[in-house]
Amino acid sequence: MRLRVAICCLAATALVACTPLRPLDDDDEVDAASIARDAGPAVDAARDARVVIDATLDAPGLDAPPPDAVSPDAFAPDVFVPRDAFVAPDAWVSPSPVRPSAVGSVVFSELMIEPRSATQWVELYNPSATQSFDLRTCSFDGMATSHPIAGTFVIPPRSYGVASASFDADIGTDYLYGTGTFLLERDADRAALVCGGVVIDEVLYGRTFPILEQRSIMVASSVLGGSSPHLGNDVADAWCSAPETARYSTRNYGTPGAINTCPP
Repeated sequence: MRLRVAICCLAATALVACTPLRPLDDDDEVDAASIARDAGPAVDAARDARVVIDATLDAPGLDAPPPDAVSPDAFAPDVFVPRDAFVAPDAWVSPSPVRPSAVGSVVFSELMIEPRSATQWVELYNPSATQSFDLRTCSFDGMATSHPIAGTFVIPPRSYGVASASFDADIGTDYLYGTGTFLLERDADRAALVCGGVVIDEVLYGRTFPILEQRSIMVASSVLGGSSPHLGNDVADAWCSAPETARYSTRNYGTPGAINTCPP
């Protein structure tokens, strides 16, 4: 009697449906070569799957513990940013200067109204921590005189800038506005910075201000560091006369371009 046999083939992970093979011969001997030929691909696939799995499990180093998270070796080399990629410290505090446009952007901090044998000058302070200002195209306005600022006059963040009627090595002038174009009278006058029609800061001084010959009048640092220095410097009590310790030349006292030294 002829028998039909079915060989169930087990692949790597699934049971494959039984497939009927050709009839056996009368002696019931299995044609091994035919079976190998018919079942070969499935057998090979299962074998290959085992080889891949075994090889993966036996791969060197995969059973080692993960690297320490704080070690540089735990990160790819390109994760780290080169030091040169960081912005230099002064790049964010000194961006490109702009012309002041808001009231209080720059304020008057010191006025030398009555120097002896020297030039008259004004000092301005930039209270911003990040923005530089260029006063070019602005103007200095007094009661009777005015000077349009034609050249570059940059004041960096939280710094002072000095403009004078003539050059004086003792002052360290940042901008020359020339004699006669902007003149501050002793008894009373107006010191104003106007940019684009906006009065950025204005000081109207008179006899209540501590004006003395040879000495500048300066705004207390506590006022300049306050929330509204452009309003604080409107008050006479916010100003002081330069002390004896603030000598900048043989005959005159003040702190042009430097921190003010009013008593606390």
